Amino acid sequence: MFATDNFQFRKRALIQCNTSLDFTYETNCTGFTISGTEPENTSRRIIFKIEDTLYRFVNGVLDKYPYRGEIDDILIYGNTVGELLELENLSAFVNKKVFVIIALDAPADAKVFPMIKIAVKVSTYNDDYTRYQYSQIYNLPSNSKIVSIREIKNEGGNATSISQCRIKKLSGWSDWLNLLDAEYQIASAIQFRTEFALTTLDGTDHSQTAITFKYTSDADKVAANFRTFTSLVENIDADLKTCCVSVDHTPLVNSRIQAYVNLREKGKRRDYVYLGKTSGIEQTLYLPNKFPLPDSLYVEIDGKPFFDFNYDTEKAALTFTAEPNLDVTAAYDYNRAENWQAMNIDFSNLNRTRFTFHTDDENLREAAIMIVLGQLENDAEFTATGTGRAQMFNLQGTPKTVNCNAPFKIDGQFISICAPIDSTVICSYHYAGEIPLVTGIIAGFSV
Repeated sequence: MFATDNFQFRKRALIQCNTSLDFTYETNCTGFTISGTEPENTSRRIIFKIEDTLYRFVNGVLDKYPYRGEIDDILIYGNTVGELLELENLSAFVNKKVFVIIALDAPADAKVFPMIKIAVKVSTYNDDYTRYQYSQIYNLPSNSKIVSIREIKNEGGNATSISQCRIKKLSGWSDWLNLLDAEYQIASAIQFRTEFALTTLDGTDHSQTAITFKYTSDADKVAANFRTFTSLVENIDADLKTCCVSVDHTPLVNSRIQAYVNLREKGKRRDYVYLGKTSGIEQTLYLPNKFPLPDSLYVEIDGKPFFDFNYDTEKAALTFTAEPNLDVTAAYDYNRAENWQAMNIDFSNLNRTRFTFHTDDENLREAAIMIVLGQLENDAEFTATGTGRAQMFNLQGTPKTVNCNAPFKIDGQFISICAPIDSTVICSYHYAGEIPLVTGIIAGFSV
């Protein structure tokens, strides 16, 4: 005699938006606009995160969400689309940045998965229909130079838009600048704002703008011989065997390019650990695993969610202050140790290099790539005849050291020498090539 249980499998998705709904400069939020589809026997549930605290609407009022914020509890206790559409006052969102978390659910054999698009209706009490839209603050590597800033506008009717930016230097933030005024300046951070002005709200006026900027890091440090680009880690539910990377770049002149791939076993998901007791004063506790994923970190004190802590990614350390003698636990995902391996150059021309890599190892399901650009250093020498006046010579690269038997002055890749008439000038120098600029990277992985 044989027996089987009836199992019902379902498709589920948890969407945690990385970009916030920014109401920092709004004066009135009047309700939700939600579109999409919710087929029969499927579900769409929503909660919100503000400053690391989870919320939902209860009886029309924004209230703290009392559960973990995982897909299982959101599908039960999160707000339905109908509940959100009934709201007419979202004053709790004003002056805040709100992140939306969406849980979707459907049967495994469903032909159509639920879809959702969510927005908030806002209005400002401003008769001339003018408002500022601020970007996030983009933190840059130390000693970064803004190479270019470009703006693309799409305006209709009588609408206008004016974009500016501010940059952060050692002395602090600058005033708001015209975009071109920020080019070629050294900065550690940059932020943009656009002033939109409309003459009517009936739809005939509309304005959109997109801003892109490029920067280089340590571009002016001749001693910085390498520059590295590292991708985010991709999780793929298949055993990876082959990687192919194509890099578009400026010509390799006295420089080189190399690619590395990091293929590793999939990290453990949702590891629960006990960290210790609270002390009542500021303290630091360390996660036992060295490769936790910060975005997955969930902390509880005395069995209750706790968010008021600082996390050091390099040391896997939590720093916080809480009442004494309470249990501290943490749940998080973590990665395996990195295993970077050099890729082989499969093809190379003036502006493109392609790399490949193959392995026979098993269970490799996480992947990342790293591109390393390097300067090549060389020695060179030339002779010339003095004219009694300054002569300028173009060197083969930016010199790091120069030996010359006549007075000289260096200006980038040029040297100016003034020597007596008919004298022999001997100049030797050690130079480094230019690190190329990467204009595009495409990576692919196969089983």
